[in-house]
Amino acid sequence: MDLDLRRESLRLAALLQERVSRVRLDRVLWQQLQRKANRLTAAYEPALSIVRILADSRKVTLKATNDELPLPGFLFDMNRFFQALISRFLHGHLTGWEVRDEVGLRGMICFDDESTVDWMPPTVRPDFVVTGGARVVAILDAKYRDLWQHRLPREMLYQLALYAGAHPRRIAAILYPTMTEAAEETRLIVREPVHGRCISQICLRPVKIRRLHELVMQPPSASNDWQCQNYARWLALGKN
Repeated sequence: MDLDLRRESLRLAALLQERVSRVRLDRVLWQQLQRKANRLTAAYEPALSIVRILADSRKVTLKATNDELPLPGFLFDMNRFFQALISRFLHGHLTGWEVRDEVGLRGMICFDDESTVDWMPPTVRPDFVVTGGARVVAILDAKYRDLWQHRLPREMLYQLALYAGAHPRRIAAILYPTMTEAAEETRLIVREPVHGRCISQICLRPVKIRRLHELVMQPPSASNDWQCQNYARWLALGKN
């Protein structure tokens, strides 16, 4: 622990001890706090949550427990964390292709030649574009939502349908985290409503967290590198 932080903590504890009596931080106390919580104590909920995490000596774990402590979203943005995790894994192990993060697909949306507006249309910007030379190999978006357990929101569907339009084969994929070992890649077909012709495909591709954890935590070796490369290739390209 930082010595200055420790010294300041002890000083504050000594000041508080003059007016505040000590209590035991156990399950009974947390239950009492939860029952007595109201709008007047709402402002203290983030601080109390951090105190409980520290008191319970908890950390994020992949092992199932019967006494789980939820980690609230104010600690950090899990969407950005998951995206950064996938980015690092793909950059480190997807050999033979280039991974580009949040690259703008310029020119995909534009005004026609006769338009007189003076503002630029928005730029489509997926999380990852995988290229091989000048060829687009995959368009991927990381979503922190277990789509094996929960429905795909329509906003995600519309977003990926738009991304698929930029792929030569009209296909885009969502990478989502799951703890379900049986989860498999599934695909949605976007069809032309009159004749039923396939317009594009949207892949829902699970990132199995336990498997990813095993891969990144194993010691470096030729065999382990090969496993990581295979998994990175599957995340980028799927079953094809």
